[in-house]
Amino acid sequence: MKRLRWSTLKRHIALTLTIVAAVLIIAALVLVRGAKEHGTYEIAHLYGDPSVMEGITVSGATQDENHRTSFAWLDDHVETKTEVFAKPQQNWTYHYRGMYERINDYYYTVHLNSYKGLKIERNSLHHNRWEHSEYIEMELPIARLFYKESYSSDDMRRLSYGLAEVEGELYITLVTTTGYEGVNWIFKLNSDQWSKSMFPFESVKPTPIMSYRSDSNDIEDTTQTAVLGLEAVGDILALILVRDDKLVIEGYHTDGKKLGETAIVPFIFEEFNDELADGDNYARYGVGYEAYHDAENGMLTLSFLNQQSQRTAVTVQCTEDGIKLIDVTELKKVDKLLRGYSESLYDERFIAFKAGKLYEAGVYREINQSDNNVWYRLLPIRLLVHVYERGELVYAGELMTDVNDDLVRMKNQSTQNLNYSDAEYRNLFDLHID
Repeated sequence: MKRLRWSTLKRHIALTLTIVAAVLIIAALVLVRGAKEHGTYEIAHLYGDPSVMEGITVSGATQDENHRTSFAWLDDHVETKTEVFAKPQQNWTYHYRGMYERINDYYYTVHLNSYKGLKIERNSLHHNRWEHSEYIEMELPIARLFYKESYSSDDMRRLSYGLAEVEGELYITLVTTTGYEGVNWIFKLNSDQWSKSMFPFESVKPTPIMSYRSDSNDIEDTTQTAVLGLEAVGDILALILVRDDKLVIEGYHTDGKKLGETAIVPFIFEEFNDELADGDNYARYGVGYEAYHDAENGMLTLSFLNQQSQRTAVTVQCTEDGIKLIDVTELKKVDKLLRGYSESLYDERFIAFKAGKLYEAGVYREINQSDNNVWYRLLPIRLLVHVYERGELVYAGELMTDVNDDLVRMKNQSTQNLNYSDAEYRNLFDLHID
């Protein structure tokens, strides 16, 4: 009899606990779904006249493995839309610049093959793993391009800067230092000849578009030329060069016809032309750069980082009428206790030239002066917008979010045993200015 009663009691207890658990789960879901559009997204005006934001949209997203909130800063208000994932999402975009060049849905890297030319690898990313790797091995006439010293590891990483895409077709030039002499080329790749094999059986012969010299035919001409990269603005190719103390941008049709060029003088790089600087009055820049394209208006903005971790943005307009220098601006920060991520993540910054002004949206992290050695992932995130006109800062604003609430979980862990995942904690992605 006692066993029957205890058995019955256990069933009642189990049923009660099941009902309570179901109620708690439903309540949690209701709270999550109901609160999904109630995160913090507020505009704070820090400096200047906010009217410069009229007609400008700053968009992006905060995301972790469980949900994504897309936002758009429109004039004086913010619109948001949140998607709660049915199951955790681990499919993240590869964000690091440098060796890999991201073009649309692929990540490219270029390897130098001293026997044949170049080998190009492209990958797509799925669940944090490289997948669908494909290769092209190219025969290039680099025997006509001589270099005095072997490529350094930094030079090898920069080879991917020589890739650009126009209307689905890839173009490439060989990125070089000033130690080269001879003839360089811009080639069009045959995009249907990708191989699944890491060692393609046959080498592809690309179509030469045009050639240019890395030195001068005139023995008395001592001009030093380096190739920083190749960009595409609509259907126009922009060749980025360094000639002596000048940053030179040349424009070409995809048939090789030259449209024109423009130069910024002086523009000093640590690796190439430092000896040409007149004293210590000029900033020295690294050879890596960020490129932002506005095909609709023919605008190309290049961002260079100097030794003092300050950026200079150079904007040119590429049209059928030629290449025109539009703006050169040194980017400033309202708060000196902020820093952008030095490795230049994709999507954590966007720069655009609109209606006579330069707009920069960027993710910055607060620097704690009392603890400068703290891991950057533990630093609070701030999304700032800076607007410049004729090189002067005219506005600074901030999109305030509650992303930093996630830091509480990390700060309660030992830094020696910190298990950090980009997917687990919210970050800011996909910044864009329209």
